Amino acid sequence: MGCELIHGSCMEVLRGMPSESIDAVVTDPTYEQTPLAWDRWPDGWPTEVARVLKPTGSMLVFGTLRMFLDRRDDFHDWRMAQDIVQEKQSGSSMLADRFPQPKAALPTTPDPRREVSHVRP
Repeated sequence: MGCELIHGSCMEVLRGMPSESIDAVVTDPTYEQTPLAWDRWPDGWPTEVARVLKPTGSMLVFGTLRMFLDRRDDFHDWRMAQDIVQEKQSGSSMLADRFPQPKAALPTTPDPRREVSHVRP
């Protein structure tokens, strides 16, 4: 078993992948907190991830609560498995040093029929 890390524009990379070919996706998408071009949300990426994930696949998404609430329609076909909260000590806003911003990581599967059971030996 191996692991391949792929670096590139997410939509270009995802569109070039065959369906149901990926075991897991770990992503930290933009939060759209600045007007800069790199901080824009790539429309449709959760749908493309669902297409390339194997039926037993999962996606781990890092983001702020605000990001998930603002983009709830993009995740409506995904089952949120659990949340992991990370206290981020630095950030990009002017209040970042006064109010650490919790950051959530949500392991997800595309729909309830794709639930994955974890068995420990």
